[in-house]
Amino acid sequence: MAVARQPQQTRSRQTLERILDGTEQLLRKKPFEEITVAEIVRAAGSSVGSFYARFGSKEGLLPLLYQRYDREVQRRVDRWFRRSDYSELSLAELVRRFVDTTVRSFRRRVWLVRAAALYVRSHPDVVTREMQERRTEMHKRIARMFEHRYGEIRHPDPARAVQMGMFFVGAACRDVIVIAGPHARATKVSDEELKTELARMFLRYLGAGASTTGSRKC
Repeated sequence: MAVARQPQQTRSRQTLERILDGTEQLLRKKPFEEITVAEIVRAAGSSVGSFYARFGSKEGLLPLLYQRYDREVQRRVDRWFRRSDYSELSLAELVRRFVDTTVRSFRRRVWLVRAAALYVRSHPDVVTREMQERRTEMHKRIARMFEHRYGEIRHPDPARAVQMGMFFVGAACRDVIVIAGPHARATKVSDEELKTELARMFLRYLGAGASTTGSRKC
């Protein structure tokens, strides 16, 4: 499926943004599949005719919602780096900071992340090369925070261990928070417990000593 293009005219862009905003508001209350076009246009202050002039179906919104979410993630990471100096943090503090931020990021707009993630799984072509390159560079940028602590990592390949640890944390958060499948529901883990255990596992995977896995909050 081709990714929808952003309209060029200001009025059309504003209408589109209202439609996307209205859809996000509705996603706070119920899953995407239960939302109707009539509800979307009512929330957007638009019309059904205007909607179908842009989209063949409501599913046509999802690529644009995912694009907007992707841009927001990039901006959030940029703000994260501008606000913080990581050069003095210990390995344990870096891990806890990364895990805490990841959990909060997924939880912040879980209704949107869930709809986008499920859509991308069945429509992988929505993720353009440019988007993939930006996401890859973002992950590399975050991983570089750990470089000054490689001496504390006992894994034979510290750089790869950090990358894999980040992946494990993200995958666990997607399953527990976003997908919330049967295995996650059976585990019944709170966000705070999830943060604690993910940080513990990440540190152990890196080969950090027991003294670095304390529960002190950053």
